Amino acid sequence: MSEEFSPFAVMQEPGHCGPCSLASCLFMLGIEATQRDVAWAAGKPYKVFKEGLDEKELAHAARKYAAMTEQILIPCRDEGHVFLRNVLGHLTGAGPAILLVNDFEHWVAVVGYLERKSQFVIYDPKADKPFFRWGHARLLREAWCESDDRREPSQYFSILIRRKDGSKPVWRITEPWMRIHNRGSACTAGTIATDLERLISNARYPSPRRPKSHRATRTLAMVLRKYRNQVIHAILTWGEGSPDREIRDLRSLYSDYITCADACSLTFPDNTDHAAFVAGLTALLSAYWWGGEMEE
Repeated sequence: MSEEFSPFAVMQEPGHCGPCSLASCLFMLGIEATQRDVAWAAGKPYKVFKEGLDEKELAHAARKYAAMTEQILIPCRDEGHVFLRNVLGHLTGAGPAILLVNDFEHWVAVVGYLERKSQFVIYDPKADKPFFRWGHARLLREAWCESDDRREPSQYFSILIRRKDGSKPVWRITEPWMRIHNRGSACTAGTIATDLERLISNARYPSPRRPKSHRATRTLAMVLRKYRNQVIHAILTWGEGSPDREIRDLRSLYSDYITCADACSLTFPDNTDHAAFVAGLTALLSAYWWGGEMEE
């Protein structure tokens, strides 16, 4: 399994938490950039390996990628609930955020919120695993930066990040999506999203059909679940495939497509030919089964 599923893979090269945290936030918005790209966009490429980036440089880099930033600074610990409300409101409506922790020494990304468990999903570039889950109390504890310097008062500080065009983030954090990043995948999230979009586009009828008034919008994840057994059976009918592949690998990859379709909130348009979609998906995964690499 690849460790390059997304920017959330455990870091394999030295770098600093600011560029990595911003890259992960941009990824959630549907914008792909590495920590090196972010450093170049900030005009400080050398600082990736020396000093990291401060809040002004991170905001400058975000603008280069058509993203807007807003800074939240709360200088009173007793008003932590205000800070929490601002971060949570942004996460549920606009996008991810970068959080200052460890008494001004470290940046982490807040990439999602698990509402059912009341937990923030944290990406720490320096940690040995992609995600951590913080409850409200822990986020307030970790985010309080104590200072002995009068020029820099103790505070809660966060950079809220959103797309400049006002559209919602491409990715939505879910439990299955987090598990993919923890174990890796045979291809990247970007590859899967691109594959699914192309499959839908190629299976469209020439002109749209009018949906019936009572018909609920189908999600792509629902359609993928519906045809899972049919597609996998069709692939396995024609032989054992590559010696490097096992049936569980094929099933796992198919599940990753379902997970990403759900995390992207992709729909299955009414003017899409089911047979053409299934044929395209079967051909795509057959290439993987016979040893093809799933790369962009």
